[in-house]
Amino acid sequence: MNYQNYDSRYSIHKITTNYSWPIQIDLHLHTTKSDGNLTPSQLIKLIDKTNLKIISITDHDNINGLEEARKEVDLRENLTLINGIELSTTNNKDEIHILGYFIDVHSKKLIDKIKELKMQRIESSKKIISFLRKKNIFLSWEEIYSKTSGIIGRPHLARAMIKQNYVKSINEAFEKYLNDETIKNIIKYKINTFDAIRLILDAGGLPVIAHPKSINSLNNQIDKLVDIGLSGIEVYAEKYGEMTQNYYLKICEKYNLIPTGGTDYHANNQKYEMMPGMNGPPYSTYEMLIEKAKSIHGKNIGQKI
Repeated sequence: MNYQNYDSRYSIHKITTNYSWPIQIDLHLHTTKSDGNLTPSQLIKLIDKTNLKIISITDHDNINGLEEARKEVDLRENLTLINGIELSTTNNKDEIHILGYFIDVHSKKLIDKIKELKMQRIESSKKIISFLRKKNIFLSWEEIYSKTSGIIGRPHLARAMIKQNYVKSINEAFEKYLNDETIKNIIKYKINTFDAIRLILDAGGLPVIAHPKSINSLNNQIDKLVDIGLSGIEVYAEKYGEMTQNYYLKICEKYNLIPTGGTDYHANNQKYEMMPGMNGPPYSTYEMLIEKAKSIHGKNIGQKI
């Protein structure tokens, strides 16, 4: 992912969306169960201050936050939670993140894969910290891991680097260190993109590409991804401008994909961070996702809706 990208959530500039619809949907949110800084309960309480009606918590390779979030959501009359996950995948040397919506949180195949990914993340993070020592960056894996919920990733290392004054921001941590090719080669916890799509479908869900602008060769792969069961692409996402949105809208139209979106919120407390409710697709997206889920799974949608 290019963290210098102007459309990225990491870029330090303010955006103002000018949609013809009120933003009531945010389908890309993270909690402390992966690399976010708010617990699921804290996130829901923050959402109380917005106009959001439909949300999805999409923690990286983890679904443990959904139960806590649902308990909070069930106390509210006008908020719907879509079961979600964000799987880190790779295909043709491209890093591709696949969002899964309406998944069955009791799917044995999904749970087993999550356990496998968790162990691989642990081993990878230890290797990255060892590599960083060669760059005179000295971090304690034990200290960092103790502050996670078991799912560790590069953003956790970036925050530790900020705390120890090696860098001033997450953006700087990635630009100077964590996007190093050696580190990228260390990260082996990703599963194949096609396998991830099959896994989400097997769990009764809908697979959607997250932040597509981070994919170097999407046009060379989109046909096969659609053939295997891809349902949508994030369009109204991160800090994507009109030109970027229009580009991905055309891809959605060509392949009959649902244009989705959300802020990819992590509560990083950075200047001009995208907050829940600052970006998102029209309400009709939710209806399209439900219809698509029904057309694929019938009565066997992973999440009862």
